[in-house]
Amino acid sequence: MSVDNAIIENYTSAGLYDRMIEVMGPGPVTLDGLAVVDNLHVGGRAATRYLMENMTLTDGMAVLDIGSGLGGPARHIAYHTGANITGIDLTPDFCEIATRFTVAVDMQDRVSFHAGTALAMPFADQSFDAAYTIHTAMNIEDKATLYKEAFRVLKPGAQFGIYDITCGDDPRDPEYPLPWSAVPQTSFLVTVADMAMLLEMAGFEITLRENRKQFALAALQRGLAEGSTGPGPRIRGGDFATRVANLAAAVADSRCAVWQIICRKPA
Repeated sequence: MSVDNAIIENYTSAGLYDRMIEVMGPGPVTLDGLAVVDNLHVGGRAATRYLMENMTLTDGMAVLDIGSGLGGPARHIAYHTGANITGIDLTPDFCEIATRFTVAVDMQDRVSFHAGTALAMPFADQSFDAAYTIHTAMNIEDKATLYKEAFRVLKPGAQFGIYDITCGDDPRDPEYPLPWSAVPQTSFLVTVADMAMLLEMAGFEITLRENRKQFALAALQRGLAEGSTGPGPRIRGGDFATRVANLAAAVADSRCAVWQIICRKPA
C-alpha cells in the first residue's frame, strides 16, 4: 500500500457522516452545531479562530485551505471574514462530507472542496490572496514541495498561516497510534527550526512564530477528561481516545510540540 493510500485509510471510516449527525443531536445543522464535530484538530474551533485572528483575511479574498479535512475551518473563516475559501484534501470522503455540510448551511457559493494532493495542486500560479494549513504537514514527508506549492499558488504579498504539530525538544519518538497516524511510517514530524528553514527556502518571510504548548495541553486534557464519550472518539471511533492520550503525553514531555507560524510571500 502506498503512503498516500495508508493516510487516506487512516482517515476514512464507514458511517462517519452519520456519527457526526448523531453527535450533533436533533435539529437543523448549524455552524455552531458543526463546531463540535468538524474542528477535530487540537483546540478545535478556538484554534481555528486564533489562526484567523492572526491573519488579515477580508471580504471577497480568495483563500486556500490546504488539508481542509471536514471543512470546519473553511466554513468558520468564510462566515466570519467574508472570504471565499477553496479547500483541498487527500481524503475523498472528507471532501464529500465537507461539501454536504457546506450545502446544509447554505455556504456552497463561498466554500468548495477538492480531493487531491497538496504536492501538486490543480490551481494556477498566483491564484490566492492567502492560504492556511491546519494539522496537515504531519502526514507529508516532502514538506519542501508542500511549501513550494503554497508559494506558487499565492499572490505576491499574500499571507500563509500554519498551525501544525512538530517534533519537540525531547528527541524521543512519541508513542503510536496518534490522531494523524497509526504507525510511524505515515508520520513525518520535523522540528520547528527545520519547518522554518523549509518555508524560507520556498521563499516565504516568517512574521510570527508562536509555541502553543499550554493552549494545546489544556485542550488535550479536556479531551482526556471526556474519555470515550467525547466527540472525537464518538466520531472517529476505534482507538481514537488512545491516540489523543498518546499525543497529550508527547506534548506534555516535549516529544511533540504545537506551533503556529504566520509568513508571507514577498510583494
